[in-house]
Amino acid sequence: MRLITVGDFRTRVGERDVSDLNDLMGSAIDKVTAILESLLRTTFKNEMITDTYHLDPKDISANGVTVPLLLSRSFVNSDVVPVISVGDTYAGLRIAPIPLAFTDVAVIDNGVGVVTLLENNHYEYISVTYRAGLVDDGTGYGAYTNVPEWLQEAAFLYAEAMYTNLKAWVNVDEKKRPSSPAISAPQDVLMIIAKHIRWRPTANQPFLTEIVPEEG
Repeated sequence: MRLITVGDFRTRVGERDVSDLNDLMGSAIDKVTAILESLLRTTFKNEMITDTYHLDPKDISANGVTVPLLLSRSFVNSDVVPVISVGDTYAGLRIAPIPLAFTDVAVIDNGVGVVTLLENNHYEYISVTYRAGLVDDGTGYGAYTNVPEWLQEAAFLYAEAMYTNLKAWVNVDEKKRPSSPAISAPQDVLMIIAKHIRWRPTANQPFLTEIVPEEG
């Protein structure tokens, strides 16, 4: 899936609607989508995820301490309430997890993907199950249909630079051109995504991330 459609990109750059150019534009958008996933440290595909954490016993012994958990994904879907489970041991968490009511014990930054436990529950092991990713409802002509405006603009700007690079690359003799027409993210793109990059060095990181099988 792509962050923007070939049709929208073609209109933006004023390009002709011809097969070869459409293929190049699609290739540029695909490359940019993958690179932005990497830069934002997430995956855009919509999935149910369970992240599991082992908290430092020294941290969980204190009272009145909030506990930040960095989820493995951002773009957490707000219409699905996350599920928090805890256990004294990892085996206990897996075999007989103790559920906690999410809204009673935690808050979440859906865009960045950070859960903050509002109080210490004194359990070493904790898991968070949630749905994250962008939505493909089938009407986006091959692109996600709920891309935030800032991310869409970053994709357009980066794809413009990538497309210009690709057009120049294909016109170079095969024996002389480099194997890959990669291009670094333009400065204006980096400025757009800077405040959305998932860098939370003080937050707890999951030691296990699992994709939850979808029913049906």
